Amino acid sequence: MPYHHCPMIPITERPRSVQPKAVAICAAILLFGAWMAWFNLSGVWRAREWDSWKETKGTVIEGGARGRRESRRVSCEYTYTVDGTAYRNDVVTLMSGAGFQGGGATTPGGTVTLRYDPDDPSDSALAPGDAVNSWCWGGVGLAIAAFGAVLVLATAFPGRLPRFVGEDDLHEPGDTGQ
Repeated sequence: MPYHHCPMIPITERPRSVQPKAVAICAAILLFGAWMAWFNLSGVWRAREWDSWKETKGTVIEGGARGRRESRRVSCEYTYTVDGTAYRNDVVTLMSGAGFQGGGATTPGGTVTLRYDPDDPSDSALAPGDAVNSWCWGGVGLAIAAFGAVLVLATAFPGRLPRFVGEDDLHEPGDTGQ
């Protein structure tokens, strides 16, 4: 016999007890996702100002690169001068991810082109970074945070969230379900 269409009807049941360890684990998942999203997306927002920063030359104090050529991570400590004041920094990119092809940044004494914030010349970087990488990982962080939020709600309020009748629970009128 075919089933008749029936709207979803909430079923109430006696609430189960809250499991504090489960809530803590789910909250940790939520917080990890929120941190991951913040870490990646804050660099994207900061790098949007990159075009308004001023360009200057700097001198490499210490530098290095590790990893394969296509995913090389560059580390570089450099000095530069703005309006007669010397600054020292080690920020390579404003966002996570490679996004910087080393060049002279790995040779001590080499020259690098960098940009600095005109409002705070001590804030500088060699490149804006990889926006696509940061957006993708930021999105993954948001998804993890949303999943963690659902888990927190499900574990903090067991049995109180609505459960709905499935098709297996629907029967013909007058049918006893046997």
